[in-house]
Amino acid sequence: MIGIEVLKKQSGDIRRILKENNMVEQKYQMKIGKETLTMPIRVEEEENQHIKKIIEETKNKLNIIKEIEYIKEFPVKREEEKEKHTLYIVIQRNFEGKLKKQYKGQEEIKEEFDDDEETRKWIDQKEIIGNILILPPREEEKDREQKIAKRLIKVINKEKEKIKSVVKMEGNHEGKYRLQKYNVLYGDEKPLYVENYKESGITIQFHLEEVFFSNKLAGERARITKKIKEQDKVIVGFAGCGPFPCVIGKKTTQKISVVEMNPSAIKHLKNNLKNNSIEYNIYEGDWMTSADMIKDTFDQIVLPAPFVETPQIIQFINYALENYATTNTTIYYYDHVNESEVQSKFQKEIQKKLVKKTNFVEAICCGSMSPRFARVCYEFKVC
Repeated sequence: MIGIEVLKKQSGDIRRILKENNMVEQKYQMKIGKETLTMPIRVEEEENQHIKKIIEETKNKLNIIKEIEYIKEFPVKREEEKEKHTLYIVIQRNFEGKLKKQYKGQEEIKEEFDDDEETRKWIDQKEIIGNILILPPREEEKDREQKIAKRLIKVINKEKEKIKSVVKMEGNHEGKYRLQKYNVLYGDEKPLYVENYKESGITIQFHLEEVFFSNKLAGERARITKKIKEQDKVIVGFAGCGPFPCVIGKKTTQKISVVEMNPSAIKHLKNNLKNNSIEYNIYEGDWMTSADMIKDTFDQIVLPAPFVETPQIIQFINYALENYATTNTTIYYYDHVNESEVQSKFQKEIQKKLVKKTNFVEAICCGSMSPRFARVCYEFKVC
């Protein structure tokens, strides 16, 4: 099998390009190293000419995004990784990837809907959060959707009952709290209540329509938690129902501080922190007034804010700098950025408008919001 080894901080951009060219091998896991990760790719043959074609296609695509100093093929000397360069790619021709674990019923679903390619593609875009299977928006007759949902439940729960509801997303996230509406296709008495979502050693519960939640950030929450030391004092703004503070709270020995303004989310947040035995201080209100109650400084500040315009992002960060940051405090904030600006936006648009001097650490792509638009975590440290 062929694998492409890339720097973690560049992996989001490169994976997106590979997916656009249908090169990602979905059946196998990525191999994650200390500074790099290797993605298995789909190729028709292992000839040099074909590999060069893949490199060239990737290079041409990336040229739209950023300048490239060079692309290298395997093998490469390890010390060369330390050189400063724009792009680092290693082609591994003998990559040994592990098959992804498939949940019960995945192959059965393919067989069940083998005669309906359009429906099968729709189902392939599903998410499973705890006991709920979520389908993306699609125009379809309600009766037919309900029949599809019943067939799905029957197939997935054939060996062990797990999924209790099948729902379909309706529209986009809306309103002050960025909430998502759903249409229940099949469900029990509480079809939108997630009973047992598990991640990184925690279990949380919440109502899908009452909070903003993304299980696609599970890896990102684990990544941030690895950077936090046991003795660090941490504050999490825009905490939602608590996935970030619960995962981080399992790592740190200090009482974690959390800020959330959505009343429904606060109810779930308190229950989840308590159920996971996390000690906490909570401010129920706007981030921009949280210092009225939380009077402390922190080693780590995590701001997984919803999508807002750049001026408001600057306000959020400056409030953190003025009230919670001291020398060497690390701040992580999340933004939704055009791919062409991922590595440059913080320095060009934000850093110079901050009230304290900071050192930029890195920008990590952690998901796609739409074509050419990425969710990015910017990390920087107070000088």
